[in-house]
Amino acid sequence: MKIKMIIALLLCLSFVLLVGSAMADVGNSNSEQDTLSADTPSNNSENETNDMDDADEDKDDSVTDKITNELFLEEEDEGEETDDIPPFEGAVGPEHALYGLKIAFANIDETFTYNSSQRLGKQVSDARRRIAEARAEMEEGNDEAAGIAFEHYNKKIDNIGATANSLDEDDPGLEYAQKMMLKHQLVLQNLIQQKLAQGKNVKGIMNAFNNSLRLEEKFQLKMEMKAQRGGENSEQMGEAINHGNGESNTSNSGSNTDNGESDTGNVESTGNKKGNGNK
Repeated sequence: MKIKMIIALLLCLSFVLLVGSAMADVGNSNSEQDTLSADTPSNNSENETNDMDDADEDKDDSVTDKITNELFLEEEDEGEETDDIPPFEGAVGPEHALYGLKIAFANIDETFTYNSSQRLGKQVSDARRRIAEARAEMEEGNDEAAGIAFEHYNKKIDNIGATANSLDEDDPGLEYAQKMMLKHQLVLQNLIQQKLAQGKNVKGIMNAFNNSLRLEEKFQLKMEMKAQRGGENSEQMGEAINHGNGESNTSNSGSNTDNGESDTGNVESTGNKKGNGNK
């Protein structure tokens, strides 16, 4: 009886430790975004100081800037695609007993993030972690476990696409997500080349690459629609200005015509007075 109780206590203790390890991985993933926001405290404080003078006018802009700084700021220089996704070093990998629980926790966190821009940022970071997990397994020669990570990457790509559909073309998260997909593609291309050089199957990596490519093209289309809409607005504004100038010129022309008629009348009146004087 005592032995059974001891075994039960050991099992309970093991489960608690495993759950704690899974929660730690999820906590580390969330801390990445906190680190990004902590890297730029001076920028945020400057924005808040400037917004105090005209808080009512710039309230929406300050909220957008805050979201952008917290979720969409990268450590490396913008516009430079680099292979910057290192192998995953956490305890709960694709073959761990609590890997499914870890994925579930992350999905729940994203589901209850009601701001679509923030949810998009979390989903992009989560997709990045799936690549890191797959990379770690591939370096260990465990292609089966890497395939599990890539399957979850593909699911996360679908989630990112669904969230992107709910955002306007002007949302800063779209441009950020597009840049991240380009980085993902670069990393995946390198992994494909490595596996081909080893003569191994690259089907799982190719599926992930193609899904990332399709999503990036979707973002590109949204960016083009945004640029096209901006051009149309500028053209309409120019036409409105030109139309207003045209009406002003017509009014001035009419005024000049009235002045001309008045001057003609004055000349005729002066001529009549001179004629009467001569008589």
